[in-house]
Amino acid sequence: MKNITYAVSGINSVDNPGAGIGIIRSIQEATKDFTCIGLAYDAMDPGLYLEQYVDRGYLLPYPSSSCDKYLKRLLYICEENDVNIIIPAFDSELPHYIKNKELLKEKNILMNIPSKKQYNDCNKSNLALLGEKIGIPVPATYSVTSLEELNAAMENTGFPCMIKGCFYEAYKAHSFHEGHSYFHKLSSKWGFPVLVQQYVTGNDYNLIGLGGENGEFLGAVAAKKLLLTQQGKIWTAVTIDNPEMVDICHRFLEETKFSGGFELEFRLSDTEELYLLEINPRFPAWVYLASAAGVNLPYRYVQNLLEGKTDFDNEYAVGRMLIRYTGEMIKEITDFENIVIKGATL
Repeated sequence: MKNITYAVSGINSVDNPGAGIGIIRSIQEATKDFTCIGLAYDAMDPGLYLEQYVDRGYLLPYPSSSCDKYLKRLLYICEENDVNIIIPAFDSELPHYIKNKELLKEKNILMNIPSKKQYNDCNKSNLALLGEKIGIPVPATYSVTSLEELNAAMENTGFPCMIKGCFYEAYKAHSFHEGHSYFHKLSSKWGFPVLVQQYVTGNDYNLIGLGGENGEFLGAVAAKKLLLTQQGKIWTAVTIDNPEMVDICHRFLEETKFSGGFELEFRLSDTEELYLLEINPRFPAWVYLASAAGVNLPYRYVQNLLEGKTDFDNEYAVGRMLIRYTGEMIKEITDFENIVIKGATL
């Protein structure tokens, strides 16, 4: 596979980073022949300036913008650069891609993403039903859109409880006052509904996986969270061997026929019962850990799309550790101005 150009979003880097740079690193380590187009939503996204990873970067309208406006800009970028493949990395942008998947395919732009039904099946408010179908308990979860519903949900869960945004972010609330504060914060940022979830004490584990176009199992890696950000996101993690989590991954794919990258979030309770907390319908930020352990899911994404390849092994190194760190780079103010004015890097 030569002369392939792929576009990747999620090239931001905050305390809740996107998966973009991890996806790009994974593909670069598999082949040097591909060209990478970075898709950003903010002129300050570091990926726009990381020339060792992104060959050219562009600004997109925010996912909250109209579908027509988003698609027009996306098509311009793809036509300008002869993009063959797109790898979306944010939940919030997926509805645009799902709606326009066939139109993009007609223009020879390929994606491995969930259908609208698969996307909705993974929604936090539908998680309990899906958990029942694949045989794993889900903490009691309530979808709320008002303070009245919020109070009733918190009375049902008791304290502490988790207050979650419909797309991102989650906070542990210890009182009605904290719950109200997080409700307003999350609803103003991500919209409704806000989710209230029963809190289960225990240790956190995640599994990253990839499904083919018809839900074929293309690989999965399980990891234990060791150090978390304030938002509960992985800062340090280690790969583990956990057949139960991999088995749940297989059942998830068999039930939903899910297409694309995904993450299953688990909690092993103090009573040794495994709970499913969340399903994210895209690659998580720690995707590079899976690649470094021997299961390069972003490159398999490409191989599956271009070659139809599905016969991958799932052997990976246990005890491989991811440690995030912060760094700095120095650029000229003219680099920033160019992106703001032109919406693209040089």
